[in-house]
Formats: sequence, C-alpha cells, structure tokens
Amino acid sequence: MLADQLDYIVGVDPHRDTHALAVVEVASGAVIVEATVVANNDSYTEALRLVEEHATGRRVFAIEGTGSYGLALDRHCATTWLALTRRVLVPKRRGLPSWA
Repeated sequence: MLADQLDYIVGVDPHRDTHALAVVEVASGAVIVEATVVANNDSYTEALRLVEEHATGRRVFAIEGTGSYGLALDRHCATTWLALTRRVLVPKRRGLPSWA
C-alpha cells in the first residue's frame, strides 16, 4: 500500500511559463499546499524549499512532461538535494490523460 511507503506525493503540472504544484498527504489524501511558480531555476529553488517545509517525511515527485516543459524542473531536482528523493516521471500518452 502506498501509505506504507510514502508520506507525501508532490505533483507537478508544468507549463511553458509557470508550473503548478501540489503537496498531498498520502494517508488522508489532503492537499497540504498548492503553489504556482515561474518556470525558472530561482523559482524551482523556492518551490523545493516550500516542499521541504510542508512535506518533511518520505515523499515522491510526480512530474508531468519531463520531455518538454517539466524537463528543467526534473533536472533541477536531480542536481540538488532531491537527488535522494524518488522522482516519478509521468509520460503523456497520445489520447490519454497523463495519469492513465
């Protein structure tokens, strides 16, 4: 069961100019924090600080579109302290929502 393995899931929906992120507590399904950040390295650092503040336990990042708009954030995560945090790359499939 996912709740036995993780405390939080950080979902990221990247767009060209901004990225939306949400921290969800796995056990309850409650959204702990939502934010929209500008798509640049300074904002990625701020977003990761926000995650660190609100998701202090075991967490995984689910970043949509790592082949396009999510690529820079994924690389930023991989080169920071988040290299030790699991990242789930959510591919988009033609005709299906990214979570399918």
